[in-house]
Amino acid sequence: MRRLAHRTGAVDTPSDERRMHEAATPLLGGLGMYLGWMVPVMLLVEVDREVWGIIGGATIVVAVGLFDDLYELEPLVKFLGQVVAIAVAIYFDTRIARMGIPFTGVMVHFPAVVSVLVTGFWMAMIINMVNFIDGLDGLAAGICGIAAVTFSYISLATGFPQMGVVAAVLAGATFAFLRFNFHPATIFMGDAGSMLLGFVLACV
Repeated sequence: MRRLAHRTGAVDTPSDERRMHEAATPLLGGLGMYLGWMVPVMLLVEVDREVWGIIGGATIVVAVGLFDDLYELEPLVKFLGQVVAIAVAIYFDTRIARMGIPFTGVMVHFPAVVSVLVTGFWMAMIINMVNFIDGLDGLAAGICGIAAVTFSYISLATGFPQMGVVAAVLAGATFAFLRFNFHPATIFMGDAGSMLLGFVLACV
Protein backbone atom coordinates (compact mmCIF):
# COMPACT_ATOMS: atom_id res chain seq x y z
CA MET A 1 0.00 0.00 0.00
CA ARG A 2 2.87 2.37 0.76
CA ARG A 3 4.42 1.83 -2.67
CA LEU A 4 1.05 2.29 -4.36
CA ALA A 5 0.45 5.49 -2.40
CA HIS A 6 3.78 6.96 -3.51
CA ARG A 7 3.11 5.99 -7.13
CA THR A 8 -0.34 7.59 -7.15
CA GLY A 9 0.61 10.65 -5.12
CA ALA A 10 -1.67 9.67 -2.23
CA VAL A 11 0.69 11.04 0.42
CA ASP A 12 0.30 13.55 3.22
CA THR A 13 3.02 16.19 3.02
CA PRO A 14 3.84 18.26 6.14
CA SER A 15 2.85 21.74 5.00
CA ASP A 16 2.11 23.59 8.25
CA GLU A 17 2.97 23.63 11.94
CA ARG A 18 0.03 21.39 12.86
CA ARG A 19 1.60 18.40 11.10
CA MET A 20 3.51 16.13 13.49
CA HIS A 21 5.32 14.13 10.81
CA GLU A 22 8.37 15.43 8.99
CA ALA A 23 8.27 13.36 5.79
CA ALA A 24 5.63 12.64 3.15
CA THR A 25 3.52 9.79 4.55
CA PRO A 26 1.35 7.40 2.48
CA LEU A 27 -2.41 7.75 2.87
CA LEU A 28 -3.71 4.43 1.53
CA GLY A 29 -3.85 2.56 4.83
CA GLY A 30 -7.63 2.76 4.64
CA LEU A 31 -7.67 0.71 1.44
CA GLY A 32 -5.68 -2.04 3.16
CA MET A 33 -8.05 -1.93 6.13
CA TYR A 34 -11.05 -2.20 3.80
CA LEU A 35 -9.66 -5.27 2.02
CA GLY A 36 -8.59 -6.80 5.34
CA TRP A 37 -12.15 -6.36 6.61
CA MET A 38 -14.31 -7.03 3.57
CA VAL A 39 -12.74 -10.29 2.35
CA PRO A 40 -12.92 -12.11 5.73
CA VAL A 41 -16.49 -10.86 6.26
CA MET A 42 -17.50 -12.35 2.90
CA LEU A 43 -15.88 -15.66 3.90
CA LEU A 44 -16.95 -15.90 7.54
CA VAL A 45 -20.42 -14.37 7.65
CA GLU A 46 -23.69 -15.54 6.14
CA VAL A 47 -24.12 -12.50 3.92
CA ASP A 48 -27.78 -11.54 4.18
CA ARG A 49 -29.50 -8.38 3.03
CA GLU A 50 -28.29 -6.27 5.95
CA VAL A 51 -24.67 -7.38 5.60
CA TRP A 52 -24.79 -6.66 1.86
CA GLY A 53 -25.95 -3.16 2.71
CA ILE A 54 -23.05 -2.66 5.12
CA ILE A 55 -20.53 -3.94 2.58
CA GLY A 56 -22.04 -1.81 -0.18
CA GLY A 57 -22.12 1.33 1.94
CA ALA A 58 -18.58 0.70 3.19
CA THR A 59 -17.39 0.35 -0.39
CA ILE A 60 -18.92 3.72 -1.24
CA VAL A 61 -17.37 5.59 1.71
CA VAL A 62 -13.97 4.03 1.00
CA ALA A 63 -14.21 5.08 -2.65
CA VAL A 64 -15.19 8.62 -1.65
CA GLY A 65 -12.38 8.69 0.90
CA LEU A 66 -9.83 7.53 -1.66
CA PHE A 67 -10.88 10.26 -4.08
CA ASP A 68 -10.60 12.76 -1.25
CA ASP A 69 -7.13 11.49 -0.34
CA LEU A 70 -6.05 11.77 -3.98
CA TYR A 71 -7.83 14.90 -5.16
CA GLU A 72 -9.08 16.73 -2.02
CA LEU A 73 -12.82 16.74 -2.68
CA GLU A 74 -15.01 19.65 -1.66
CA PRO A 75 -16.62 19.04 1.77
CA LEU A 76 -20.12 19.05 0.24
CA VAL A 77 -19.14 16.40 -2.32
CA LYS A 78 -17.65 14.22 0.42
CA PHE A 79 -20.78 14.63 2.55
CA LEU A 80 -23.03 13.72 -0.37
CA GLY A 81 -20.98 10.55 -0.81
CA GLN A 82 -21.59 9.74 2.84
CA VAL A 83 -25.32 10.33 2.36
CA VAL A 84 -25.39 7.86 -0.54
CA ALA A 85 -23.57 5.23 1.55
CA ILE A 86 -25.95 5.77 4.46
CA ALA A 87 -28.94 5.52 2.13
CA VAL A 88 -27.67 2.18 0.83
CA ALA A 89 -27.30 0.80 4.36
CA ILE A 90 -30.76 2.02 5.36
CA TYR A 91 -32.33 0.61 2.17
CA PHE A 92 -30.83 -2.77 3.03
CA ASP A 93 -32.42 -2.70 6.50
CA THR A 94 -29.74 -1.22 8.76
CA ARG A 95 -32.00 0.95 10.92
CA ILE A 96 -32.50 2.14 14.48
CA ALA A 97 -36.06 0.92 14.99
CA ARG A 98 -36.26 1.48 18.74
CA MET A 99 -34.33 3.07 21.57
CA GLY A 100 -34.32 2.43 25.29
CA ILE A 101 -34.47 5.30 27.76
CA PRO A 102 -31.68 4.77 30.33
CA PHE A 103 -32.64 3.83 33.91
CA THR A 104 -36.37 3.66 33.09
CA GLY A 105 -36.81 0.36 31.29
CA VAL A 106 -38.92 2.20 28.72
CA MET A 107 -38.43 1.24 25.06
CA VAL A 108 -39.44 3.81 22.43
CA HIS A 109 -40.39 2.37 19.03
CA PHE A 110 -39.89 4.73 16.10
CA PRO A 111 -42.24 5.10 13.12
CA ALA A 112 -40.57 4.23 9.80
CA VAL A 113 -39.83 7.83 8.78
CA VAL A 114 -38.43 8.73 12.20
CA SER A 115 -36.34 5.54 12.16
CA VAL A 116 -34.75 6.55 8.85
CA LEU A 117 -34.01 10.08 10.08
CA VAL A 118 -32.54 8.93 13.39
CA THR A 119 -30.42 6.30 11.67
CA GLY A 120 -29.15 8.76 9.08
CA PHE A 121 -28.23 11.33 11.72
CA TRP A 122 -26.50 8.74 13.89
CA MET A 123 -24.44 7.33 11.05
CA ALA A 124 -23.40 10.72 9.68
CA MET A 125 -22.40 11.83 13.19
CA ILE A 126 -20.24 8.75 13.86
CA ILE A 127 -18.58 8.83 10.42
CA ASN A 128 -17.57 12.46 10.79
CA MET A 129 -16.61 12.11 14.45
CA VAL A 130 -14.09 9.38 13.60
CA ASN A 131 -12.89 11.43 10.64
CA PHE A 132 -12.37 14.39 12.98
CA ILE A 133 -10.32 12.51 15.59
CA ASP A 134 -8.00 11.02 12.97
CA GLY A 135 -5.27 13.57 13.59
CA LEU A 136 -2.73 11.96 15.92
CA ASP A 137 -0.77 8.80 15.18
CA GLY A 138 -2.72 5.78 16.39
CA LEU A 139 -5.59 7.76 17.96
CA ALA A 140 -8.52 6.91 15.69
CA ALA A 141 -7.34 3.35 15.06
CA GLY A 142 -6.83 2.69 18.77
CA ILE A 143 -10.20 4.09 19.84
CA CYS A 144 -12.09 2.38 17.02
CA GLY A 145 -10.31 -0.93 17.56
CA ILE A 146 -11.38 -0.95 21.21
CA ALA A 147 -14.91 0.09 20.22
CA ALA A 148 -15.08 -2.71 17.64
CA VAL A 149 -14.04 -5.32 20.24
CA THR A 150 -16.69 -3.98 22.62
CA PHE A 151 -19.41 -3.94 19.95
CA SER A 152 -18.45 -7.47 18.90
CA TYR A 153 -18.83 -8.76 22.46
CA ILE A 154 -22.16 -7.00 22.95
CA SER A 155 -23.49 -8.27 19.60
CA LEU A 156 -22.49 -11.86 20.32
CA ALA A 157 -23.85 -11.69 23.88
CA THR A 158 -27.21 -10.33 22.75
CA GLY A 159 -27.83 -12.80 19.93
CA PHE A 160 -26.52 -10.98 16.86
CA PRO A 161 -23.66 -13.25 15.71
CA GLN A 162 -23.34 -11.75 12.23
CA MET A 163 -22.78 -8.24 13.56
CA GLY A 164 -20.45 -9.69 16.17
CA VAL A 165 -18.24 -11.18 13.46
CA VAL A 166 -18.43 -8.01 11.34
CA ALA A 167 -17.19 -5.99 14.32
CA ALA A 168 -14.56 -8.57 15.32
CA VAL A 169 -13.06 -8.61 11.82
CA LEU A 170 -13.03 -4.81 11.82
CA ALA A 171 -11.12 -4.91 15.11
CA GLY A 172 -8.60 -7.31 13.62
CA ALA A 173 -8.05 -5.16 10.53
CA THR A 174 -7.74 -2.05 12.69
CA PHE A 175 -5.21 -3.51 15.12
CA ALA A 176 -3.17 -4.91 12.22
CA PHE A 177 -3.05 -1.40 10.72
CA LEU A 178 -2.23 0.12 14.11
CA ARG A 179 1.15 -1.62 14.09
CA PHE A 180 2.20 0.74 11.28
CA ASN A 181 0.34 3.78 12.57
CA PHE A 182 1.95 4.25 15.98
CA HIS A 183 4.19 7.29 16.22
CA PRO A 184 6.15 7.78 14.10
CA ALA A 185 3.55 6.49 11.64
CA THR A 186 4.76 4.95 8.39
CA ILE A 187 1.29 5.04 6.84
CA PHE A 188 -1.97 6.91 7.49
CA MET A 189 -5.50 5.54 7.10
CA GLY A 190 -6.62 8.69 5.28
CA ASP A 191 -10.26 9.62 4.88
CA ALA A 192 -10.91 6.22 3.31
CA GLY A 193 -9.95 4.49 6.54
CA SER A 194 -11.53 6.89 8.99
CA MET A 195 -14.86 6.90 7.15
CA LEU A 196 -14.76 3.10 6.87
CA LEU A 197 -14.31 2.76 10.63
CA GLY A 198 -17.04 5.26 11.42
CA PHE A 199 -19.47 3.74 8.94
CA VAL A 200 -19.09 0.13 10.04
CA LEU A 201 -19.17 0.98 13.75
CA ALA A 202 -22.31 3.07 13.21
CA CYS A 203 -23.96 0.16 11.39
CA VAL A 204 -23.09 -2.41 14.05
